[in-house]
Amino acid sequence: MNANSTVYKGYKLIARVVRIPQDEAGGASRFRATVSVGLSSGDLQSAESYSIPLYDAGGFASSPRVAVDAAIRHGRYLVDHSLRSWA
Repeated sequence: MNANSTVYKGYKLIARVVRIPQDEAGGASRFRATVSVGLSSGDLQSAESYSIPLYDAGGFASSPRVAVDAAIRHGRYLVDHSLRSWA
């Protein structure tokens, strides 16, 4: 089982994965994810949701695990580079 959430530097990161519908040619399953970031001690309903640049550009992941990894990585990047604006 893969975890879709983690706590990083006091922020809760939650990845939400969606399956992209297969094309009519019947290709392999594809996945995308978003990440929600909120204070770990706060209400998770108030967490901000962010898209992943790779997926915004039309990219996709070959498995849910890869999509979650990309989302959590992006969430860590957001925390590392945006902490001052959230404090």
